Amino acid sequence: DINIVVHPECPMETVQAADMVGSTEFIREQVNSVPPGSKWGIGTEVSLVNRLAINIGMMLGPVAGGFLAEWDYGLLYLVDGLTCLAAATVVFVFLRSARGREEEPSSTANRAPETSGSASPWRDGPFLAAMALTIVVASIFLQNYSTFPIYLESFYGFTESSIGLLFAINPVMIILFEMILVRRLEGHRTLRVV
Repeated sequence: DINIVVHPECPMETVQAADMVGSTEFIREQVNSVPPGSKWGIGTEVSLVNRLAINIGMMLGPVAGGFLAEWDYGLLYLVDGLTCLAAATVVFVFLRSARGREEEPSSTANRAPETSGSASPWRDGPFLAAMALTIVVASIFLQNYSTFPIYLESFYGFTESSIGLLFAINPVMIILFEMILVRRLEGHRTLRVV
């Protein structure tokens, strides 16, 4: 028999099926107080793992790219192409296997509600405003990866590997300190933390 304890941020079905639900501190206390040999399953929010994976990629990518570019730009493009092909293969394999596991709906009760064809995103003002703002923010953010390296090289004489190492500082800080800060701030009133 296995006991399941999860964070409340997990999907509702997971929270409802779990034996216990609580904060990271609660989960740690429960697991530390159980007798040796007992079996526990711990569920956490998927975005936590995704954020960690994204930041590891944001740390490794610029560093590896900087060193490859310093050595040979052709090699940089080759590695970029190979990693894109590898990612496409992984996505294809997972989508293909997921498609085989799909179940046919047994009744109309499981179907999504049908909408009238009149709801168009092109007529949704708040949606269009959010998309316009997203484009502006993305354009500004992407300048960091296109023109900023040129500036660092031109005005400060940074090498490609130095620029890659510089770009890795922020994700390294997030990887090292995000969970510590989240744990320290857990239980504090939100407005007081902000």
